Amino acid sequence: MNIYFHEFTSTCPNNGAVIAYELEIQSNTVIMVEEIIAACAVDMTYHEELADRLYERFGGIQSMVAFHHGVRIQTVRPGRAVLK
Repeated sequence: MNIYFHEFTSTCPNNGAVIAYELEIQSNTVIMVEEIIAACAVDMTYHEELADRLYERFGGIQSMVAFHHGVRIQTVRPGRAVLK
């Protein structure tokens, strides 16, 4: 199994605040880091929508945490099968 971690920032669509994200992708396939970076380089989108897009693109098991105005938001997108 491969585990990819990526930290990035994005702009909130509601108020323009900068949001810090931590992404983890667990995958049995190889993912090019440049593809992860490019997929996360978006602004003005909601956390949950971004999580859905990343899951569609990369699959696997994903967890993404955002820190927005002191609130910790976490989304988890499971893979089709449990990875071991």
